Amino acid sequence: MKLNEHSSKQLFQESGIPVPQGVLLAPGGLPDIPFPLPWVLKSQVLSGGRGKAGGIRLADTAEQARAELERLFSLDIKGERVRLVRVEPRAAFSREMYLSVTLDRRSRSLCVTAGRAGGVDIETCDPETILVEHAMPDAGLAPYQVRNIFFHLDLPRELLKPFSGLLTALFDMSLRHRLLLAEINPLVVTDGGELLALDGKVEIDGHRVGIDPSLNRFFEPVHLSPEENRSREAGLSYHKLDGFVGLMVNGAGLAMASMDILNYSGLEAANFLDLGGGADSAAMRTALDILFDDERVGMVFINIFGGILSCHKVARSMLEALGGEPPRKPIVVRFAGNGAADGL
Repeated sequence: MKLNEHSSKQLFQESGIPVPQGVLLAPGGLPDIPFPLPWVLKSQVLSGGRGKAGGIRLADTAEQARAELERLFSLDIKGERVRLVRVEPRAAFSREMYLSVTLDRRSRSLCVTAGRAGGVDIETCDPETILVEHAMPDAGLAPYQVRNIFFHLDLPRELLKPFSGLLTALFDMSLRHRLLLAEINPLVVTDGGELLALDGKVEIDGHRVGIDPSLNRFFEPVHLSPEENRSREAGLSYHKLDGFVGLMVNGAGLAMASMDILNYSGLEAANFLDLGGGADSAAMRTALDILFDDERVGMVFINIFGGILSCHKVARSMLEALGGEPPRKPIVVRFAGNGAADGL
């Protein structure tokens, strides 16, 4: 689950990481802002590159802020309409840096990356300015690693204690909530000599959200399409693609193989839709409705491998979901494994 900047900073703040004050706005005017001008108006989208797309604006007056908000809410950034804007006080700072914690599956560790330059794509930075430290989840981040990162960033010695606290909080937050990514870009040193997370990005493992439903407080439905929100409520995994064959499967591996076969045959998939381990009639009805309601979908391919989930159960759920009526679009079904013969 990807978090926008506002939600990321809420999580940062809960974890003891210093962030600017901020107010989240939707279209509909400018309310009272509890901090003085000048302000920074920041589009809340999940894609990168919003600055280059004009998604971050400055305002010195309330009138200018209203005009800029109107422009921002009319923007489309990489296919995502701007529906939320975060307002912050403009920060004065002398240094920008990069700091992140990511899950590195290859080394089975948490990877801490620090860069002497911030506010830019870390991939484009000079490798000499980057330091990477790996920490095992059961051992944590060692004090010497914190010092290595601090001295690499060439920060003033009086910031060692606050930097150590910030980095430890970022690492512990990543471990506690099973984050795939926790990024501060940029981390700045203000003119007052304090550290501040000026921008943030967080991605939470979706499985962790299922274990800890309280993390749903950071979910923002405006970033998803209506189909994605409907599927999420039903416990399905759905992503829209560019084809015309509606696809329903159980398991991501089978979905990828099915899409490969379809694309190879010139039948491009219109979506990724994974039933997961459950296929009751309510979930099946939602899945079929999503595919039937999609005007791009000309036919539906249902490919189920019966393991724990019985193909016979899927067939019964499908009949209940259709309610005895013929399907609105042609359906091709393939069952294999547990209950396949009974299901067909």
